[in-house]
Amino acid sequence: MVLPVVERLLEVMPAPRFEVFGTAPVPADLERFGTQARHDPGVRDYQPCLARLKAMGWLGGIAPPADHPFNRCKADIKSLELSLAGMAVVASDLPVYHRACASGAGLLAATDED
Repeated sequence: MVLPVVERLLEVMPAPRFEVFGTAPVPADLERFGTQARHDPGVRDYQPCLARLKAMGWLGGIAPPADHPFNRCKADIKSLELSLAGMAVVASDLPVYHRACASGAGLLAATDED
């Protein structure tokens, strides 16, 4: 859902980076951007993981953008962790994120089809 936007940003702006944290790899479509698209494997223990996430210094984070049954069953913990790390949150417009993003605490993103 967000990959085309990320690609456009990386094409026109040399400074921004797209980084993934944890088990998710850099999407294959972004490998052409070299060091602008990076992967940090994170850490396994929860408290050090949160500290590392905060130390990344990211401006924003994305909570699962894909609308499929697995993401509809998740808790809103991802958006809460991003907020705790001081990041702006862009989350899927799914019921699980409505409360966490209420009152401007985060941005709910939907596809063009919506």
